[in-house]
Amino acid sequence: FVGVVMFVIIAARTAFQKARLAEGEEIEFPIAESIHDPQNTPLWLDRFKPWVIATIVLIVLAYGPQLFEQISNAAYNSPPIAP
Repeated sequence: FVGVVMFVIIAARTAFQKARLAEGEEIEFPIAESIHDPQNTPLWLDRFKPWVIATIVLIVLAYGPQLFEQISNAAYNSPPIAP
């Protein structure tokens, strides 16, 4: 309950607070600088295809054996349903 009340108070104060910037002043957002130069990263990391291939390989490794086991040992033992 206390968390909800604090959330509503903070949201209301944020929504109805008047901007206190001087005339013509702009908000300056901090921008993080890269630790490493982008030229030093391998080119293949910038492409989408290796990531898609790796994802498909991992999915096949994770689900492949179980699906193969279920499909190859499928037992159709239930009697047919008459309409």
